[in-house]
Amino acid sequence: MALIKTRSRGIADNAVGVSALDLTANYTFTGTHKTNNGMDLLLTRSDSSAVNYNNDTEIFDFTSYLSTYKTFMYTLEIMPTSPGGNYHLWQSYKSTAGGSRITGRTITNGRTDNNSNNTPDTGTGDYHRIFYLAAGPGIAGYITGYIVNGQRNDADYDAAAYGITNYHYSGVGQATNTFSFAASGGAASGIGVLGLNLDQVSHSNDMTAYVKAHLWGVK
Repeated sequence: MALIKTRSRGIADNAVGVSALDLTANYTFTGTHKTNNGMDLLLTRSDSSAVNYNNDTEIFDFTSYLSTYKTFMYTLEIMPTSPGGNYHLWQSYKSTAGGSRITGRTITNGRTDNNSNNTPDTGTGDYHRIFYLAAGPGIAGYITGYIVNGQRNDADYDAAAYGITNYHYSGVGQATNTFSFAASGGAASGIGVLGLNLDQVSHSNDMTAYVKAHLWGVK
């Protein structure tokens, strides 16, 4: 019987089409998941058990991507578990993991479903309040945001975070706010770390919660 010799080679570019894949199967890819719409999924977080968010907790460290992307988009869902756990939620921003918080100008403003104004934060500082008097436990809150590092070498006054929130204002109902943070100092390398901090409201229990979050680089 004659032997058929084959050459060891990779699959040619574009040789595998939709008909060659099982589109009902689940595939696990390592590395960066790139799409053709200019958004690349870079990082995910999914707490497998409740985490104590009393103190600053770094949710995403994307400093290694700052040379590739100027703009980042993130989504975050938080589910508090603390008994009696009404809380305020603060975001913080850093240039490096474990570094100092970036100072900036802050505003969070919106409405509640009883047609009242809701302004969790205005002013300056290195914390940015996103939720005010959020209800818990067992009631989720949501954040969709962008982080943009500008074109200057010194990113002070040229790095920002902004977005929209939805959460349950305790004793009132649904609250939807927009938020923005403009760096005013300590951001020479740009924003590369996103953090959370929860404050107890009218109780002293640890603020434990589950967080699920995704971060994309936008080209």
